[in-house]
Amino acid sequence: MNEFVDAELVTNIAFSPNYSNIKNDFVYWGSRQADNKTEVLVRYHLAIDKKPEDIPLPETEAEAKVIGDNFSLCHKSISEVWSADKKHLIRYQLSSIPVNEGEVFGKEIAPSLNTVFPNHPEYWFNWREELYRRALMAYGSSTDGSYYDEELMAEWRNLYDPTSTIELEGPDSFEQKWEDKYGTGGDAPIWQGYRVEVYTNPEKIRYWLDFIDTTSELGKYSVSRIGRRTVVTEDSKVNEVYAREINDIVFIEAPVDEKEWEKTMDRVKREYIPIGQTYAFV
Repeated sequence: MNEFVDAELVTNIAFSPNYSNIKNDFVYWGSRQADNKTEVLVRYHLAIDKKPEDIPLPETEAEAKVIGDNFSLCHKSISEVWSADKKHLIRYQLSSIPVNEGEVFGKEIAPSLNTVFPNHPEYWFNWREELYRRALMAYGSSTDGSYYDEELMAEWRNLYDPTSTIELEGPDSFEQKWEDKYGTGGDAPIWQGYRVEVYTNPEKIRYWLDFIDTTSELGKYSVSRIGRRTVVTEDSKVNEVYAREINDIVFIEAPVDEKEWEKTMDRVKREYIPIGQTYAFV
């Protein structure tokens, strides 16, 4: 809205954008029956928003002075202190910096904050875990958090928990950790912290959160910039968040002749093994 005097001088400019028709937050609800015939609600949440960035743990005192206490919560240890009314307070401490006699860079660590999370390498950073830990911090200090706090606090530990091997209760509960079943080689660095079924049985997942994090024009309409503009859809026909990927298998006729067998194995090594293709001899 512009007001002009003498068709030249601008005396007043007001800018009032209308975002009512813009949507940046999409929630899709469905349902399915679990193995025990209990109805399980499934939810997929997609938002245009900025993902937390990884700020690694400082390794030297000089780095610590620059970074301060702002490095990622994924690289800190977490401690829960339960009060009499079963409400918990969340506290963090440094986890990977060498500790001598209870000190970190000359600063004493409170003895009541016992280390629970192990020293995580940098590849352990998970932006959803970072949001989850921020939610715990906000909850423990009774401060305002993000738009995603409640759902992450309710669901995220069902999918990802680097420390717990406790069996969860309820339908479609996930039990094992990735490294307990698959060790630390292969895809383990990517999947460590996730419960095994997230990888092997994604059709059992009842919740997932995705961000569209972009530097394009779309980014100016992100949740963190203009607030939440939500569209919620319910559809009883939707019964899973992700379908399991069914891998193909190459069946190879196994030769009887020893020389032909060597040629066949040479072809398998050359063609299939480098691309990770599953194969079987018949």
